[in-house]
Amino acid sequence: LDLLAHVNNTRYFMFLELARLDYSLRTGMAGLFRARGWAPVVASTTYRFKKSLKWRDRFTVTTKVIGWDERSFFFEQIV
Repeated sequence: LDLLAHVNNTRYFMFLELARLDYSLRTGMAGLFRARGWAPVVASTTYRFKKSLKWRDRFTVTTKVIGWDERSFFFEQIV
């Protein structure tokens, strides 16, 4: 938490990273990455914060693939 008792950006981004990992494992994408020797790396991000998360707030992260090209997968995550 930061000085105002909000979840700080670093922690927020960690939750999103864990949600992408969970999604990749549940959908089989992680196996595809491993079989092809790919390493999932975040190349670019855009964030829009709608409200603060505070201590003990419950939340859900929704993750989905919204597209891909020859180099990248594009995820949308909503908290």
